[in-house]
Amino acid sequence: MLFFLNFVLTLTLFLSFIFLIISFISPKSATFWSKTEFTKKSAAILYAKVFFLALILEIGLVSFFGDKLQKEADKTKADIVIKDRVRDSLKIINDSLKVVQENKQYLNESVEVGVILDKYNDNRIAADKIYLDKDIIIYGLINSIEQVDNGKAYISIIPLYKKTRYDRIICYVKPNEVVNFKTGDQVYVKGEFKGVDDGFNVFALKLKAEKIIKKQ
Repeated sequence: MLFFLNFVLTLTLFLSFIFLIISFISPKSATFWSKTEFTKKSAAILYAKVFFLALILEIGLVSFFGDKLQKEADKTKADIVIKDRVRDSLKIINDSLKVVQENKQYLNESVEVGVILDKYNDNRIAADKIYLDKDIIIYGLINSIEQVDNGKAYISIIPLYKKTRYDRIICYVKPNEVVNFKTGDQVYVKGEFKGVDDGFNVFALKLKAEKIIKKQ
């Protein structure tokens, strides 16, 4: 209540001072709300009285209730801080729940890297019919994270157990998408499978990655 009263008095001081100045220029504009015609002097006296009355009340309010006003102001600031922290906490919780939900979805829909490598080691033509140009989610270990000359980057995903010949899937990504990952992380990678990576210097398969998340 005191905080609101302080606000009203401050607003009255500000408006009465503005209209006091306007009174010297155009008393008619300054007293637009009245049917009585004011002179410059009478309009100025009117707003001067309002200004000084509000000033006296403001000084009295601050003198007698200054501590309480400060406490109310501090309480308002504290409420704002608490609301911000609650909002941030809820965001963290929602983000965590989203990660858990994504992990659950990816766990159900993902294919372990080793399964795909086995099929390509057995029969590349048959494997292409199953996976080539399809949107899939793979699961495995990050073996390396590298940046290439064109400003792009890739992560090398290996299976949970060793393979011969085709032994990894190269996932092409934007550099900023992998700054929070490291070698050894177990990850899910969603993207378009592009088959054998002929441009790579080892026997590797290729995936155009859309999203990468850590296994929780």
